Amino acid sequence: MISAAEFAAYNREVARIGDRAAADVESSVLAWCRSHDDATVAEKREAAKLIMEGFVQGYDDVAAEFAAQWYDHRAEQGGARLDQAVTMTTYGPDSVDAVARYQARKLAKGGDAAFAKACGEFARDDAFRSLNETIIANVGRDKDKGVRFARVPTGFETCTFCLMLASRGAVYHTRKSAGEFKHFHRRCDCKIVPGFGDDPDAELVEGVRPEELYERYKQFKEIDEDESLTSADKDAAKRAVLGSPGPPVVYEKPKEAFAHERGGSYDLAAHEAL
Repeated sequence: MISAAEFAAYNREVARIGDRAAADVESSVLAWCRSHDDATVAEKREAAKLIMEGFVQGYDDVAAEFAAQWYDHRAEQGGARLDQAVTMTTYGPDSVDAVARYQARKLAKGGDAAFAKACGEFARDDAFRSLNETIIANVGRDKDKGVRFARVPTGFETCTFCLMLASRGAVYHTRKSAGEFKHFHRRCDCKIVPGFGDDPDAELVEGVRPEELYERYKQFKEIDEDESLTSADKDAAKRAVLGSPGPPVVYEKPKEAFAHERGGSYDLAAHEAL
């Protein structure tokens, strides 16, 4: 089992890599845009593509290498005799081009700052995907030796689909066996954790238990299926389940009214969290 302290240290280092990737891309894109005030949207988009291509490749490599080292460490701790882990990155020119074209729409409404921030978020997300992809690739390579992986939520960007996958425990060998596992959403903070034992329901990370994740998944599913709730209501209710207040929410009705409405229990939970 990975101790809570070790897993927290791992997540801090991953966050540091992601934050550096986001900051470098955001600051570089913003600096270029501000130094070229008369540039067209197309010119800013193409400049952002070149900036992202350089940084994204570099930070994907950093994230993948860190994940490979961690995989080797976990294998050693688990008593598994495996070849040295390989790295796997998700960088692709097509994805950079698609992001640059889509986010360039922000230039008209949000200006240079919003555009640069969105480019930075892509760099962070891609680094995280390379990290997780490296673990998945090595588990796939070592599946004949009994290695599995589990999806472990680590923060407050967890969605219903994340919880559904996480609640299954360490039952995955490849992305295919995990269904639509490739679909990490923006700002997803789930981590792929390798397991070297025989029990798919094992507690791979101290304090993270599949049966408890399943109960949380059922709560999320119930919230999703409540047609009386708006998207904002659902988001607030889920954050209440996760123990996070989330962004400020202003209610236009008294707290006491919630108890008499369908779905009001979720509003009450969100109200208490806020």
